[in-house]
Amino acid sequence: MGIIPPDLPLVADPGELNAIFEVPLSHFLDDHRTHTDVITVDGVAHYVPSYHVDGHVIWGLSAMMLVELLAEGFGMPIDLYQRPHGPLRHYPERKSRLSNSTTTASGSAPSRSNQ
Repeated sequence: MGIIPPDLPLVADPGELNAIFEVPLSHFLDDHRTHTDVITVDGVAHYVPSYHVDGHVIWGLSAMMLVELLAEGFGMPIDLYQRPHGPLRHYPERKSRLSNSTTTASGSAPSRSNQ
C-alpha cells in the first residue's frame, strides 16, 4: 500500500506476491469484505477480513495491515480483536511460536519439579 507515481514500473517478487494490482480505497472504507477469517492463537481470536477484488483475494497479513491502516489512518471502527458483522470462517487453533519455546530467556531449559 502506498502513494506512488502512476508510471512507476512495479514487479512482484514471486516468493512474496502473486500479483500487483490497484484497489480503490473506497472498497475498504465501505468494508466490502466477503467474509472474515477467525484465526485463534493461544486462545485469542483474531478476526481477519478477506476481500475479493477482480479475481484477486486480499487476506492474511495483507488484510491485517489494511485493518491497522483503516483504524489508525482513517478512524474506522475496525479491529482484529472484535467480532465483525457478516460470515465467519474458523481455522484450527494455533499456538504461537513463542508459547512453544522450551527454553527460558537465559537460554537454559526450565526447571521442572516432580510432584
